[in-house]
Amino acid sequence: MAKRIYILGKKGPDTYDLERKVCHVMAKSGLKRYTVRILEDPEEIFRHGVSLMPALVIDGFVRTIGRVPSEAEIENILYLTGSIKKRKISPGLPKEFLL
Repeated sequence: MAKRIYILGKKGPDTYDLERKVCHVMAKSGLKRYTVRILEDPEEIFRHGVSLMPALVIDGFVRTIGRVPSEAEIENILYLTGSIKKRKISPGLPKEFLL
């Protein structure tokens, strides 16, 4: 069964930028078991408890809210969720992301 990544937000540059970054990280990591979908419906967005957009939801858990994370941060989030088994530590990543 495919896992899901939701990008919550209305059509706009931030939402599309987040989608592009997530897809790029997935392609770079060889991750194929996720499907990426943009959710624009306000009811669906509020069901996740999100009021600031864009937001990144992976496997039902809200991972970022109100900003577009860097590709290194997205890669780290996927690593911490167990989706990516190997990773390179990016030199510019803040210490709190190196768990």
